[in-house]
Amino acid sequence: MTRWRKSFLFIGVGLSVFSMARAALYFTYRGTFSTISGGKLAFSVIDGVRFDLSILLTAFLVMLFFFNLPLRFANASIWQRIWGWGMYVILILLTLLLAGDVIYFGDVKRHMTSELLVIGNDAGFIFEFALGSYKPHLALFLLFAAALFLLWRFILERDTRESRLMPIKFLLFAGFMVLGIRGTFSDKPINIIDAFESGSTAQSNLVLNGVFTLYHHARAAKNTVNHHFYTSFEEAQRIARTPVNDGKEPHPHLNPLPEGEEATSLPPFQGEGWGGDGAHSRHNVVLMLMESWSPFYIDSFGNNNFGVTPNFDRLANNGLQFTNFYAVGQRSIEGIQASLTGLPPLIGLPNLGFGLEAGNFPKIGNILRDNGYETIFTQSSRRRSFRVDAIARATGFEYYYGMEDMPMLLDYSGQKSVFGWDYESMMFLKSKLDAAKKPFFAFLFTGTTHTPYIRPGNGLEKYPHGENTENGFLNTLHYSDWSLGQFMKAAAAAPWFDDTIFIFTADHNFDAYRSFQNPERYHTPLVIYSPKLFKHKTVSTIGSQADLAPTVLDLLGIKERFATLGVSLFQKDDEFAYVCDKNSVGIITARGYLYHSLGNRLEARSFYGEDSDDYLQRLEKKLLAIDQVTYEMIVNNQLER
Repeated sequence: MTRWRKSFLFIGVGLSVFSMARAALYFTYRGTFSTISGGKLAFSVIDGVRFDLSILLTAFLVMLFFFNLPLRFANASIWQRIWGWGMYVILILLTLLLAGDVIYFGDVKRHMTSELLVIGNDAGFIFEFALGSYKPHLALFLLFAAALFLLWRFILERDTRESRLMPIKFLLFAGFMVLGIRGTFSDKPINIIDAFESGSTAQSNLVLNGVFTLYHHARAAKNTVNHHFYTSFEEAQRIARTPVNDGKEPHPHLNPLPEGEEATSLPPFQGEGWGGDGAHSRHNVVLMLMESWSPFYIDSFGNNNFGVTPNFDRLANNGLQFTNFYAVGQRSIEGIQASLTGLPPLIGLPNLGFGLEAGNFPKIGNILRDNGYETIFTQSSRRRSFRVDAIARATGFEYYYGMEDMPMLLDYSGQKSVFGWDYESMMFLKSKLDAAKKPFFAFLFTGTTHTPYIRPGNGLEKYPHGENTENGFLNTLHYSDWSLGQFMKAAAAAPWFDDTIFIFTADHNFDAYRSFQNPERYHTPLVIYSPKLFKHKTVSTIGSQADLAPTVLDLLGIKERFATLGVSLFQKDDEFAYVCDKNSVGIITARGYLYHSLGNRLEARSFYGEDSDDYLQRLEKKLLAIDQVTYEMIVNNQLER
């Protein structure tokens, strides 16, 4: 038997172990997977092999490399035993993890992730637990390990004959390994999020295995930090729900308005078509998350006379203009995550698309589809960029489009934009909305304003252009604003316009050229525009991207539970914004702000000097309580939809 045949037999045995673990998971928790139809069940089993092979080959990589070296001495029995039995040990460890994952799944209805890294620091506890509560399971595992040992020895001890064309076969085998580990012909290897393209948590969990989720979650979670500051979840929850403000008016230091303008908080929304009878409205919603649109550069917010956002300024001056709105983080993926799920980034936990989806989380797309809405997700970048294609499906969207789907409409002198063209993406979305079933919910993530700044041409450059200069950014911002104006002009002529609520905000602030300080570096614009529903109002309510999904549901009168940190901007009685840069967390209120490393306080300021110490202590307690509650709800799988 050649070494190549032995290698494929070892891989086949390993895949059989993973398949047995999947079968054990399915039959142990039939109730959880009862919603999966026969066809989808078969697809889950088949697609699961791709994830099994990826993590199995990752684990076997070094051993298989040396086992199959295209050199004659590698045929020696001692050489084969070293690497062959090494693979056996690895497979036993993987089997142990898979068995533990099947048991663990019963507690939180998801596969294990980074929590194993935490309890792994107490090996004594794990062994004591296994010997105490799981003696039968441990005995069964030992019997299985013994049977696997005999099978492995049978394969490994077979006489090895020399294979011809060893270098060529080695290269072909290496190609198989690379493709198997990547799991796709796409430019990005598979990750946890790719199992969630179905939009079904049950089906996705059947596709995945605990070793894959543990490995990819561990890679994404760079920091292991303490998230437990209070003795119980209930105590942390009580503190998190306790308002820190005591009725004092917001201090004018926080994002002051132009002279003569006044800002107010919002009353509960009572728009046309929505009332107390439980029936929701049939309005459409278009939510745009615009790359790097910062208040400083928008004249209706920053009053700095850059002159590049006349169309957005017009919308702000005729809609609800929120002056105290914040991004939850500093990356686009964090803005997308918070806007669609209400979940901010947390220190030590991965973002959506990189492991967060291993557990249940709120899916606004599913809720809206259940209420009769057609859901459309569009981004100007390529479909696979930032794994947004899988994120769209994981959050329940019915349709997803990217750059590849959009026809070019303007002449950009042959330039290629890595992050796409905003005009093309907005007009493409307009065409999809014209054809969509009503009512609809559409989400668009733009990209032209991302560095490097492509020269927009078409008479839209107001400043001397540079690919990595502030002037370059201003030119792309002017182009993006012009595109928005063209989109709104076309939308205004559409029959669905009067029934549509438009929400415009940014993915994060942009401070590459100005170095904004806290809390300004999280400050983002927010405008809600619907001429038939809202008159212009400048709104002082403090909120963040985590409030957007609850706000959308509130505007539509949909009362389903959406278990997240966010609250509708029309219902907030405890105004704050929670922010995180993956190294520190922060809380921003009308009276002060505080940043914390989860180990110690980093920066804090009260706008009221006379009560600063007391107020900042309350801020700190609330911030740590929010972090603990959010963390525990995620890792314990207590979120819904």
